[in-house]
Amino acid sequence: LESGSGLPSAGPSGAPAVADGPAGTILTLADGPLTAFDARFDPTGTRLAVWTADPGDATLGPLRLVLLDPGAGAIDPTVQPLAAPGVIALRGFSMEAGRLGWVTPPGQNGQLSSVQVLAWKDDDFGQVLTVPGGNPQILR
Repeated sequence: LESGSGLPSAGPSGAPAVADGPAGTILTLADGPLTAFDARFDPTGTRLAVWTADPGDATLGPLRLVLLDPGAGAIDPTVQPLAAPGVIALRGFSMEAGRLGWVTPPGQNGQLSSVQVLAWKDDDFGQVLTVPGGNPQILR
């Protein structure tokens, strides 16, 4: 590759040079050993949802949404549309363009389970939830 092209130059073997170490700043999304987790990007690749199982009950755990800036190659930890360290959700969530949906566990605030949806356009976020009841589920 040509020098000054903005691309990595060739290494000693003639292969493109590879950067040493990770790019960006490390952000810990979960500590300790995990019994289960689920992670998905939205179709744009700029939002990452991560659910991790609670160590005492693998049917529920925190769900986080991380915003990625592909131009900067970094995570913006100051933008947290879901309260840190995430909302407590039952296992299974849905992630599509402009929305993230999950089910709350029964017993939160004395309520039955409900479906919650976080929606966004650009960096504007809004949230809605269903009336608590029964046994709601997220189907993907």
